Amino acid sequence: MARVLLSAGPVRPPLALLAITLSAALARADDLHLPVAASDTEGMQAYESLPGKLTLDAALKIYRERGYDLLLADSAVLNAIGGLQSAAQFANPGVSFSYGRSFGPAAAPAPDSYSGDVNDNAAILDTLVVGKRRLRVEVAQAQLDSQKMSRVDAERNLISAFKQQWVACIAAKRQLEENGKILKSQQDTLDLIKTRYKAGAASEVDTSSQETATYEAAQQVAVAHQAYEQAKEGLAFLLGVRGKTPQFEVDPGLFGEALPSQTQDATVESFHDFAYGHRPDVIAQRLQVTEAQANIRLTRRQIVPDISLGVGYAQQVGPDPDEAITPPTVSVNVGFTLPLFYQMQGELTMAQSNLRTQQIMLAKLEAQVLSDVDSAWSAFRAARERRYRLEHGYLEQSKLAADLTKIQYEKGAASLVDYLVAERNYIATVQEYVQSMNDVWTAIFQLEQALGKELKS
Repeated sequence: MARVLLSAGPVRPPLALLAITLSAALARADDLHLPVAASDTEGMQAYESLPGKLTLDAALKIYRERGYDLLLADSAVLNAIGGLQSAAQFANPGVSFSYGRSFGPAAAPAPDSYSGDVNDNAAILDTLVVGKRRLRVEVAQAQLDSQKMSRVDAERNLISAFKQQWVACIAAKRQLEENGKILKSQQDTLDLIKTRYKAGAASEVDTSSQETATYEAAQQVAVAHQAYEQAKEGLAFLLGVRGKTPQFEVDPGLFGEALPSQTQDATVESFHDFAYGHRPDVIAQRLQVTEAQANIRLTRRQIVPDISLGVGYAQQVGPDPDEAITPPTVSVNVGFTLPLFYQMQGELTMAQSNLRTQQIMLAKLEAQVLSDVDSAWSAFRAARERRYRLEHGYLEQSKLAADLTKIQYEKGAASLVDYLVAERNYIATVQEYVQSMNDVWTAIFQLEQALGKELKS
């Protein structure tokens, strides 16, 4: 530790000068306007109940407020805010005071000595000249910006997953409704066959075959009901419900909505360009590169030693106050560590390595954007085409064929086997249609995830 001591005459210690300088430096910290970190656990309570009929908008509002994964992302942002607050602070001044008593011959009075020291712990020059604090704030600010975008990216992924769970719930509800209609139709057919059997127009084989078909339809209803309840339980968990799942129904109106208008005239190339500029994970990674670059600048500046300024005062009084053994003495102290043997080579190498890592990760992520968009767009186009074919001919024709075959069977113009085949074809078509609805909306929400943008109808 190199130390310089400058002695002055019997004057008052200039502590006011040091206090004024520190006050001016500390006043600059107020320019950051940092937010205050919350310390409570607001938003972590679990829901005890849900609305009787839950819409997608209401569910998303609850999920954004209570989803545990989103709360974890909020905590990460809060931690980065704390890091910025820490980086922006100034070192507290060090103050020391000592008292001494000199012992001499018994007949001689014992003089007292007093000394005090105030040290800025390198806060003044670090702020006004060296600039390490500014670089620390720059690194912490880049980290906070990156963490905020990571929070947005977490919401992008989590909201997409939630919407896909919502689609699965609606699909299960629609499947349950369709299976209930099929069961009702099978029961009506069984009643018809029993009537014909009593009249001698149907055999026991026909009755047995239809009873089997009705039993299978009842089984499908039970399976669909179980799938619907499981989908609701998964949805309730995401909404913060713990314990027994409350009774609620989901609004199936999404399947009746028009497809987002942005998907009508868009091209995969336009989606690529949008995702490059708006995907929050890409923006967050770019900020990680910025943080790594700022960290290199800070590491290089760390080579400059921290220079501490201090003011000391010392006095030793004797038996006669007018004849002090050591008169009042003011000293100005300058201290620093000489960087003779180590100049932060290891830290600089690690900082440069981190920058290269972040740049590689950015290149990889930008390539991933292409893959995500291409995959989601292909899935959407395929699902949209299947849905279109089913809605514009196939579903209606399958229903018509089943109805006509049933009429023919009632009039004896078709066999029960013909009717059962037509009925099974219609059931398979209905199930395929429900699945196509599930696939097209799942693909839409996957496309939203790939783009980092909500698509509106």
